[in-house]
Amino acid sequence: MRYLMAAAMLAMLAACGGGTNDKSIATCEQALKDKAQGKKYTINEAELKASAKSNAEGEVTITGEVIFFPGLPREAKQHFACTTRVVEGKSELDVISFSLYW
Repeated sequence: MRYLMAAAMLAMLAACGGGTNDKSIATCEQALKDKAQGKKYTINEAELKASAKSNAEGEVTITGEVIFFPGLPREAKQHFACTTRVVEGKSELDVISFSLYW
């Protein structure tokens, strides 16, 4: 019985974390879209979800690869890192850091 209760508690905790991570991914995708300034690109959402890391301050860091101009001769791959945080009183997350790396 104790094992079932512990498993249920872990499942609930995992579900709670996913919501913040999903919001962070969506916020970082919007930041990437803004940086891309209309350029075509692709990202791997599964990679982003797997990379999500939270810290004690409630910040979530997402890292991943973005491919600009996919399938074209000038296709370019870059990595990016994005960190978001919850701000009390706001429904949206704030992007506190966003970087593109060659």
